[in-house]
Amino acid sequence: IQGLQRGHVSVIIGGGFVSALMSGPLKGFWDRHPRLALTIDIGGSDEIAQAVGEDRFHIGVGYNVRPDPR
Repeated sequence: IQGLQRGHVSVIIGGGFVSALMSGPLKGFWDRHPRLALTIDIGGSDEIAQAVGEDRFHIGVGYNVRPDPR
């Protein structure tokens, strides 16, 4: 994301990360990248691994997400 001026990033996160993400890091991210669109979805551990493995999301964050070889 370094140097990225505009575009779109999609993130899927576990429900336990919603509060932590919305309470601070997200504002700082948007302050540094105001022209970047961000999509956030919530899923369970298996869904996170599958979604990133299938290239439906760029980034996945969750607890105990099983490694996916993709």
